[in-house]
Amino acid sequence: MIASPLMVMTVAYLCVGLFTTTLAWVHNGDDIEMNILLEDEGDRPAVRSALAVVFVIAWPLLLAELIKKR
Repeated sequence: MIASPLMVMTVAYLCVGLFTTTLAWVHNGDDIEMNILLEDEGDRPAVRSALAVVFVIAWPLLLAELIKKR
């Protein structure tokens, strides 16, 4: 069975998104953590997960920002 082009593009998009999100989190983790202002520390893992999903969806903007900083 040959994979459809849409499936291949979706997997590629998610892989690049995960890579750029991980790269941004490693290099800018302190800045991201400082901007997560929560009164209840127990909510922090949920916010981290939500941010990871948002970063994976919006990775083209994140990648452009990282390139612009260099």
